[in-house]
Amino acid sequence: MSNPTYSPEQWRTYQKARRDRLVPLMHEILGGCCYKCGATENLEIHHVFPERKSFDPTRCSRAWDAILDELTKCELRCEPCHRQEHYAKHGTLARYTNHGCRCAACTGVYKPWKAAVDRRYWAKKKYDNQKLQLP
Repeated sequence: MSNPTYSPEQWRTYQKARRDRLVPLMHEILGGCCYKCGATENLEIHHVFPERKSFDPTRCSRAWDAILDELTKCELRCEPCHRQEHYAKHGTLARYTNHGCRCAACTGVYKPWKAAVDRRYWAKKKYDNQKLQLP
């Protein structure tokens, strides 16, 4: 949402300048290096518990106090460590569906999920067919 006193272009310039100023400060607050390997280049902010994430602090779209509160849920990761953290692990549905893994652990998660999806699909189809046949 843009500020009515700025044109859209001025607002984008302002937001970029704010991000350029605040993101290095956020990195400094979080220790300035990767939590996992200690690297100091290509740092990204990682939410430790994604389910508690309220917003992305690097967008700098909130007040500084709100950003500081959100940073308490985060740690710094370099790009490779951050990517590794989010990579689907064996024995997960994401590993089976997105990465094509067919190991016993991933297949063991997929089969019950697929059976439940099929049951819901056919139950809905049966219900829809019954609804169509009502006088």
